Amino acid sequence: MKFTIEQEQLKNALFIVARTSTKSTLPILANVMMIVDRDEGDIQFTTTNLEIGTTCWVNTATIEEGGSVTVPTKTITELVSTLDNGEVELTLDEKTVTLHIKTNSGKTKSCIKGIPVDEFPQVPTVDKDAVVTIVIGAPVLKQMIQRAVIAVESGDTRPILTGILISVDGNKLEMAAADGFRLSICRTLLRAPVDEPINVIVPAQALIELSRLCNDIDPVTMFVAKDGNTVIFNVAKIELVTQTIVGNFPNYNSIVPTSHTTSVITDTSNFLNACRQGSIFAHDSNDIVKLEIVTGDQQLHVYGQSALTGNNITTIPAAVIGNDMSIAFNGKFLKDVLSVIKSAKVVLETVLATSPGVFRPTCDDDIDANIDANIDANTGGDTNSDTTDATDTTDTNININDGIGKDTFIHVIMPMHMDE
Repeated sequence: MKFTIEQEQLKNALFIVARTSTKSTLPILANVMMIVDRDEGDIQFTTTNLEIGTTCWVNTATIEEGGSVTVPTKTITELVSTLDNGEVELTLDEKTVTLHIKTNSGKTKSCIKGIPVDEFPQVPTVDKDAVVTIVIGAPVLKQMIQRAVIAVESGDTRPILTGILISVDGNKLEMAAADGFRLSICRTLLRAPVDEPINVIVPAQALIELSRLCNDIDPVTMFVAKDGNTVIFNVAKIELVTQTIVGNFPNYNSIVPTSHTTSVITDTSNFLNACRQGSIFAHDSNDIVKLEIVTGDQQLHVYGQSALTGNNITTIPAAVIGNDMSIAFNGKFLKDVLSVIKSAKVVLETVLATSPGVFRPTCDDDIDANIDANIDANTGGDTNSDTTDATDTTDTNININDGIGKDTFIHVIMPMHMDE
């Protein structure tokens, strides 16, 4: 095996696959497999942790001899990242399974001990004739993942909840995640409908890795095996393969409130900053952040307090419809959802202090104009009828790149008792 490649291209390929290479009782899992195909004119870089596999192809190298080897991912990645720009030559000594690396300038010469590819685990694959194929814009998919993943369970006591449910029916794509305290639901419309429905639970870690691979140009192609056990994502010359989580995802639709008695619309960044301030003081009291919703003053008060450090209250203007209310949520949960809502205004809807809170973005220009008028005037009383209609809307327009219809995001958080 012998080939020459630009340092920047080699570095980029290694960075792409390095994250799915992990330390393990199996030393081979800490290695990257390199397969050089002279006939095809490309080099394949692959890593796996037995649950997720990432492969990147590079076809810009000058190949003299084909071959294959696995070498420690961390070693070669760190080495290549320190090399000067320019061509790098890699040659394999097959007898000693040693990869020799030298720069074109001759300043750096290195030898990395490898392991034969025979010991590298086989990365799962699927028969492309026995899959359901979905194509979606990368920015849309990336935003859906970022919004869903905040509700994924972090522990491993309930494996089902460590994944994200992906459901597709016709041209409707939905992602859902829940951890028992909060629920994220993201929906979008596909440009082309699927031939048959899809319901798979994909490990959250696989989707997080996928979101890092997404760019603003190339669409993502998703291949779902018809047996539901394997999913492959393709982005340009990168492929991510993952096994699905077997089991039944909880019926989350029954958790989403279908009505509300109080609605608050306020500036997203101000609300987020107020929650950050309250959480500083609430850290020693189970991170309980209390929201005081005042209809008459059209204000939202955000409280955080601790018997040890003191207390904080931040008041922000809001368009409030309905009943006055005091309700408390986990401060981290509030910061998580407000951090992934990119619209200028955010909607909070609830029924009682003991009822779940529903958070969602709003991006309608007419709605925003009415909200701004109420917030700027900071006057009491009911807002106009257009705003009232807006808060009752269940589908919220989010204009993101290649969405062809209404993309919606709903996040439900269970309340906390004031005395917890």
